[in-house]
Formats: sequence, C-alpha cells, structure tokens
Amino acid sequence: MYRSPTERLERVPADRVGRVLVAWNITGTGAIAVLTALWGVLAGATDVRVAIGVAGVLLLATPYLLPRRSGTQSPATGPARPFVSAAR
Repeated sequence: MYRSPTERLERVPADRVGRVLVAWNITGTGAIAVLTALWGVLAGATDVRVAIGVAGVLLLATPYLLPRRSGTQSPATGPARPFVSAAR
C-alpha cells in the first residue's frame, strides 16, 4: 500500500521528525549527485543528445512506474473511501 510522505512523517515520533527530514534531504541530494555523474558518463560515452534523449524517454515513462491504487474512482466522482488520519 502506498503512503504519502506526509502520512509517513505523521507516523514518526515527534522527537525523530528532524532526523527523518535530514535523512530525506541527504538521500535526495546524493541521488541527484549520482545521477548527474551517470548522465555525464553516458554523455561522454555517446553524445550529449543521446543522453538528453534517454533522460526525456525516462521522464515520459515515469507515470507508468507510479503505484496504482486499486478500487479508487476518478477525481470527478470522488474518492473510494474517505481518508481517516491514524494520528487521533
């Protein structure tokens, strides 16, 4: 089951929220650095246009990688079930 980052953050004890946010920041920054280096290697091995084309294709494919929610209705008809916070 997919949980949004906000829902995950609400489940973290209050004294650990700062650590979680720092960990997310470090992970995101590290991922950007690694992917930039990989795309530099790809551009150096092939051509800059090829690297940009591969990046474009991957960006267009990302919606298909997102998790699907089963049993939901379209936004025009409303959600399948109301959201109830577990923090109560």
